[in-house]
Amino acid sequence: MPSEKEFEKKVKKFLDCLAPEVWYFKHWAGAYSKSGIPDIVGCISGHFIGIELKKEGGTPSPLQIRTIELIKAAKGYGYILYPKDFEAFKEDIKAFIKEIKNNDD
Repeated sequence: MPSEKEFEKKVKKFLDCLAPEVWYFKHWAGAYSKSGIPDIVGCISGHFIGIELKKEGGTPSPLQIRTIELIKAAKGYGYILYPKDFEAFKEDIKAFIKEIKNNDD
């Protein structure tokens, strides 16, 4: 079972290959940062995205769940992403970018 850090590297590598349609940063939580912010915060073809990464068996906190719900309520894209869902996530993101490009034409 991969660690959350190994999974994070895979997700970032995938997002990197989608540039320039994707911009993101890794949020580092610390003593002075706001709690509940997703691990990866970014923009995909002009749309906000927040991705909370979890290793298999990991459980998001109630605050993390609430933050993802708030992102979705604001018409952004929020994910709690597990390794088992990564392939489906990649296909969803690729399809989303393709749809945006088709609508821009």
